[in-house]
Amino acid sequence: KFYDKLDIKPLIRAELLKILLDYYRPYIDIFDLKEADKLLLNRPSINYRITLKPGALRPAKRLFSYSRDDTEAIKAYVENMLGKDFI
Repeated sequence: KFYDKLDIKPLIRAELLKILLDYYRPYIDIFDLKEADKLLLNRPSINYRITLKPGALRPAKRLFSYSRDDTEAIKAYVENMLGKDFI
C-alpha cells in the first residue's frame, strides 16, 4: 500500500477525533482512508476523458525537479492509484 511505503500509519477514528478541530468533526468520514480507497463509478457529470493529439511528443525537459524521497513517494502513490483503477 501507498502509506506502507511511506512509513506512515493511517490514524484510527479515535486518533482523528483528538487532533481534528471542532469545525471539521462533522466531516470526519472524509479523513477515513478506507472510505478514500473507494471510487464512485460512472458519474456522468464528472467523468472526463483526456484526448491526446496523435503523434504529439511530450516535452524533452522535466517540468519539476524532485528529491529521491519525493520521487519514491510519487511513484508509490501512482502505483497505488493504478492498482485501484483510479487512473
